[in-house]
Amino acid sequence: MKDQMRIFKKIALVSLSFFYNVTVLGATSAENRSNKNFAVEAATGHLYGKLSAGAHLVYFLRSKTTLDLNYTASKADYAAKYGNEIRFLGLGIRHFLGNSFNIRGGLGYLEARRNVSYWKRGSRDIGLVNVENDELIGELTLGNQWSFGSGMTIGFDWLGYYGSLTKVDSKVSVVKDVGELPRSLKNGIERHGRDSARDDALQMRLTGGFQF
Repeated sequence: MKDQMRIFKKIALVSLSFFYNVTVLGATSAENRSNKNFAVEAATGHLYGKLSAGAHLVYFLRSKTTLDLNYTASKADYAAKYGNEIRFLGLGIRHFLGNSFNIRGGLGYLEARRNVSYWKRGSRDIGLVNVENDELIGELTLGNQWSFGSGMTIGFDWLGYYGSLTKVDSKVSVVKDVGELPRSLKNGIERHGRDSARDDALQMRLTGGFQF
């Protein structure tokens, strides 16, 4: 019973917070955006399942429509599914359907770099292969963005989709050669080259910055 009450309190708190943001803070967001021309934002979230950080430069085409140039990067020390290192440079357009609710579409260039280790058969020697894939990516997101009288802005893209449109380049280079690559590794690299940037959901993107 106590656990159920604890869960209920958390749900109630989130619901009240959302109601407050939409009805109170969001009520003047459209007005606060009406006389702005530019914005600078920092962003964090998940890009292909990994924590990422980035920056947005925003231009107001009109109070309900913005154009943004965005850069996102993530790096991991472990061999992740889509690479140890990912960089994304994109151009997006966001249209507001209300005070804060908006839809955003964009195109971008994705660079994925992955280091793959392998062992030479019958020895302890470890080889290293670098796999590089460049993709053209399309994205579509739904979210909310609140603008305040001080010029501060906070945004949250809570539902989104990344999709690979076409492969631009793919190459494999041997960093440390300790003999012929195992067949299983060759097959894995080939699959990675074909599928390095599969369609994937954007789990979350939180932005914050200033409009002026």
